[in-house]
Amino acid sequence: MEVSYESGSPSAGGFTDPIRWAWGSLGGIFGGLIAFLIVAGAVFIPFGLIGWMIWRLVTTLRRKSQGRQTDVGMAETVAEPNES
Repeated sequence: MEVSYESGSPSAGGFTDPIRWAWGSLGGIFGGLIAFLIVAGAVFIPFGLIGWMIWRLVTTLRRKSQGRQTDVGMAETVAEPNES
């Protein structure tokens, strides 16, 4: 008759083997995180710049159109006192 028994605890490496495995997997986790940040930056930075340029163009055009209306209005009010 042959009886074999294996305990639930790791036999090779002892107590620190799971800790060593966890520290070893951190490299993969941080590598994946850095890869995600690079891809997210490559995707979102151009969209952000395009959005900023559109916003800047709209605000510049609004200021110019408001400035022209004010100049015309001021020219008319300035011209009236000189005529009388």
